[in-house]
Formats: sequence, C-alpha cells, structure tokens
Amino acid sequence: MDPKLASLLDEQYRLQIVGRTNRSNTILEYSVDLCVVEISKPSQNVLQYGLSGLILDYVLANSDVVWADLASGNSIALRQGKLFLEEHGLDPSRLRTYGFDVLPVDIEVIQHHITHWPKEYAETLLQQKYSPELHQCDILTVEFPESPDIVTCSESLFWTDDPLKIFTNAAKQAKVGATICMNRQSKAFYKAHDGSHSRLFQELIRRFDGLPGFDVRYYDSHAGLIVTKIDNCPMLDFGLILVDKQMSREGYVHTYVDA
Repeated sequence: MDPKLASLLDEQYRLQIVGRTNRSNTILEYSVDLCVVEISKPSQNVLQYGLSGLILDYVLANSDVVWADLASGNSIALRQGKLFLEEHGLDPSRLRTYGFDVLPVDIEVIQHHITHWPKEYAETLLQQKYSPELHQCDILTVEFPESPDIVTCSESLFWTDDPLKIFTNAAKQAKVGATICMNRQSKAFYKAHDGSHSRLFQELIRRFDGLPGFDVRYYDSHAGLIVTKIDNCPMLDFGLILVDKQMSREGYVHTYVDA
C-alpha cells in the first residue's frame, strides 16, 4: 500500500474510535445531512424527495446516471439508490455507483447495522446487483472512473488535509449538469477551528467570486452546499495548506493557512 494511503488509513481507524463517526448512513440520513431536502418544493416532504428523488429525476431524464460518493463508508446508501430505482420499475443498472473511502467496507458491519430492518428488504439490499464499485483511496485526490452526474460527500470534509480541494477536485471531473452535495456536519469543528476554514462554503463562494459556472441551489456558510454545474470551470485551482494536525477528544484538529 502507498505510504500516504497507509498513514491516512491509520488516522481513520483512530478517528473511528475517538470521533465515533457513522460509516453506515442510509440514503434518508444522507438526504437530511446533505441538506438535499432543503431544495425540495414546499409540498414535498423528506420521504418524497431527498436524495432518492434527486437520483430518480436524473435517471428519468437520462439513459444512464453516475453517482460518486466520497467517504462512502459501508456503502449502504449507494446500495439503496439502486434498489430504490428497481422499486420504481426501473432497471437498477441505469445507476452506476462508485464509493471512495480510505477505510475498506466491512460486510459484517453492514449486516449488523441492518439486522433490525425488515428481513426481506435487508436480504435484498445485500444482493450483488446492488453493490457499488468501491475504491480505497484518498478522497482529496480521487480520480473518478467516469464523470459523475451526482457527487456526495457527507461528514468528512473536515477530517481531510484540504477540504476546499475536495470540492474543486470533484467539481472539475463532474459532468456539466451534475449536482454536487457536500456538508460539514461536525460540532467539533465549530469548537476547534476559527477563520476562513471554519466557514468553508462561505470561503469557497468568496474565493470563486460567487461560483460562476454553478447554480447554487442551497447554501449555508456552516452547514452545507448544493450546486448544479452549468458550465466547465477551469479556474477551480485554490485550496488550503495544512500546517498542523493534532489529535483531540473530538478527533483531529487541523490548522490551515491559505494556499
């Protein structure tokens, strides 16, 4: 294994113990955490829209759709995306799913997590046809096998060496018309950081002068960002420089300076 990846893997194992991050989020939990429900119409509720509804919109408008999930954990949400399509009478193979994470998927953890779910649904979800293509890698520098229509990244930006580049790297590779959903669900980050990097999405929009080339569908300077890419964006080349990283009770405390 590459020494850089091995170091990240070691950090993530320690973070799982200290930070107790959830690696088994469902597609509904993704919808709430990533603020996808915020872009729904007032007449729609979480169950009617959310990330599942966003996927369905794309599949109905296109022959095939690619979903790339950064820090995908145990990939339960990716599996549910395919199953959701089949439940709506569509071929699940029309959604190609990719998961990217430093930590490997643990099928036993998935099985344990869904033991309380209805048995038939749980057994169906574990079928091979719903499995995503998984890549063990650094999500900061990931190269997608194909350009995605949907990119998600939940609860992971602030455990990386440069959270701004997570967005810029993904946005460069996404298709025109793609939706990119990211959040920063980390109470620890509020306490441990100050300055521009604690207001990540505000900083992102400021540096790129309002994100031309993107339709900003939802924005909260602390909580999340949902954008649709409407044009190619060659100027996405900024980021942060990590100058210090220390372990704390909440996880890793990062100190950045402007790149």
